[in-house]
Amino acid sequence: MASIPGLPKEKMPGGADFQQKYKAKFNQDVELFSPMAYDAVMVFIDAMKRASSTDPVKFLTELGKTNYQGVIGPIAFDEKGDLRNGSITIYVVRGAKWHALETLTVAASR
Repeated sequence: MASIPGLPKEKMPGGADFQQKYKAKFNQDVELFSPMAYDAVMVFIDAMKRASSTDPVKFLTELGKTNYQGVIGPIAFDEKGDLRNGSITIYVVRGAKWHALETLTVAASR
């Protein structure tokens, strides 16, 4: 068994489209954290656009205001900068392949 942050790729709201484009570009299946890395870059770009600046002093203040629909699903942060309603998926190995057993949504408890 293992836990991995996020939803299984096939359950991500933008997962199927991302998989198709990724496979076309790189001729391989999506790597484990590729959707998260892609969304992280897009969240930074979104913050830069809202700040009208690439200066970190200016755009980093916009990150906390993020409300972005990404490949992994909706992306927003709480007052401490943690992802709101993040998920963790528990996987189990069956027949030499990883299978999603259960996905848990992590609610912020402050």
